[in-house]
Amino acid sequence: MTTFTSRGGFATIWLNFQGQEAVENHTASAFVVTEVGSNVILAFYAWSFVKVAPPLGTYRVPESNALDRLHVLLSPLGVDFRHEDRGLKAGILADAIVRFLVLAESTGIKGLIINVLSTDERAFYNYLLPGLRPSPTSPDHLLLLTKDAATTLRS
Repeated sequence: MTTFTSRGGFATIWLNFQGQEAVENHTASAFVVTEVGSNVILAFYAWSFVKVAPPLGTYRVPESNALDRLHVLLSPLGVDFRHEDRGLKAGILADAIVRFLVLAESTGIKGLIINVLSTDERAFYNYLLPGLRPSPTSPDHLLLLTKDAATTLRS
């Protein structure tokens, strides 16, 4: 079996070392892409549930104090470097948004917080999700409110 290896390193470390433990301990859920009939992981993302309160002295999202509620924290998307030019990163982002919307409809989750590790990743997310806004939780996070998610995903 081939080991999953991403260019950024974070996804490789998480999937190969930390991911199984997080899923087994129910602290995260992971979603993987494989070829039909194969157990080789080509791409993945993971998320966990977080209750977010903005730090003191920061702004609140005006729409019904959305930051005081349960959110989904999306890990950086992982794509094996051998499969980067197949559109998998955009595909797993679209899958994450659709699953997020289904979950939000049944649970009342108010937003998706996206963990961003680089300027290139930030540009990728902002291109595909123009409804994103900076998150007051961290400069490394972007926030997509549930109410914006359905209308913001570009095909």
